[in-house]
Amino acid sequence: MDESLSLGYLAVALSLLFSALFSGMEIAYLSANRLRLEMDRKSNSLNNRLVKMYVSHPAQFIATILVGNNVAMVVYGMAMTVVLGPWLTSISGNASLLLAAQTVISTVIVLIIAEFLPKVLFHTHPNFFLKVFAFPIAVFYILLFPVAHATTWVSNRLLRLFIPGGVDSRGGTLAFGKSDLNNLVDEASQGKMREEEDQVKEQEIRIFQNALDFSELKVRDCLIPRTDMVTIEINESLSRLQQLLVSSHYSRIPVYEDTVDNIVGYVNAKSLFRSPGRIADILLQLVYVPETMRARDLLAQFIRTSRSMAIVVDEFGGTAGLVTIEDLVEEIFGEINDEHDLTRIVMKTVGQGTYLLSGRAEVESINEEFSLEIPEDEGYDTLAGFILEHDPSIPKVGEEIVIGNFLITVLRVNAGRIGLVQLRVLDR
Repeated sequence: MDESLSLGYLAVALSLLFSALFSGMEIAYLSANRLRLEMDRKSNSLNNRLVKMYVSHPAQFIATILVGNNVAMVVYGMAMTVVLGPWLTSISGNASLLLAAQTVISTVIVLIIAEFLPKVLFHTHPNFFLKVFAFPIAVFYILLFPVAHATTWVSNRLLRLFIPGGVDSRGGTLAFGKSDLNNLVDEASQGKMREEEDQVKEQEIRIFQNALDFSELKVRDCLIPRTDMVTIEINESLSRLQQLLVSSHYSRIPVYEDTVDNIVGYVNAKSLFRSPGRIADILLQLVYVPETMRARDLLAQFIRTSRSMAIVVDEFGGTAGLVTIEDLVEEIFGEINDEHDLTRIVMKTVGQGTYLLSGRAEVESINEEFSLEIPEDEGYDTLAGFILEHDPSIPKVGEEIVIGNFLITVLRVNAGRIGLVQLRVLDR
């Protein structure tokens, strides 16, 4: 093998290596978690300082990557001519055929080695590779600065011909969105974060995830169903109201006239100290909201108006349920139990693979809490809905139902509603 051929092979290898580096760093920079980059900027390590510089000058960084990649491709094309020329000439002397064969072979090699593989690899862990190769790229950032800077300048001048004002190529603060926050939480929950961040508790991660999901929740996802509401008719006696307040352990009770679909207000336990003559004398106004309203908008409304309870109405104007500020906050922080929470949803372990669960408990919450795999479906949200989906008849107390890998024993039924069940995971 003569010296020129050896240099050709070396040039091909090096140009492919550099092209792969530039291609990988380009995709890593574009797909990196922006929130993670912003957080890492606070670190004072050399690599983080370099990444901070790249973030502050995005146009210069991308220009460096593109110029470097193009230089590598030019060298690669020239080197491949030296390497493939003698071999292809021995097969055929047709110049057009030689050019076509050389083009196809060169293109396939560069697409696989310098484009597809590095981009797939760097895209899997973009922030990691961006930091690891920050220093090697810095060498090219300096060497190619004049060319990259001139390229950026010329590009901006040309763009001004088509875009008034041109394009602002200055960096600054990274913009990041909900997807970046979601990715950060996923990394934390999967143990991919840095060692000092591994101390984040599972509950804190769950709260963070709940806060992200809260923006997508509708009021209908948070409400207390109409069938579980404690209400009183406006013409009932005050003694009946007192009994209801004591037995329910609630301080506020909605008041209806004729039917629960006609909620006219609510009464506060404190109002009884005024010695009213009838319920209508202490009736307070309620907020009425559609079940399609976003939960975050209702929470903001509660805070803005100093209210804490609203009646949720369905599309026909009927009462769908009741929602309180506590219900909304619990969607973020989880169940908030106090000394009066005697009617809250039950979810607890009572034995190996055996659980005591309220029918109102959400399937998603049960799966998260106990790592079960109860099927989730758009047709139901709660455990009672899951049971009725597979057995439409209202079960009786003591009845056992086998659904998939679960044995469900009905412990309590209230007015045709599944109140409490025992769920046992069967060994299969």
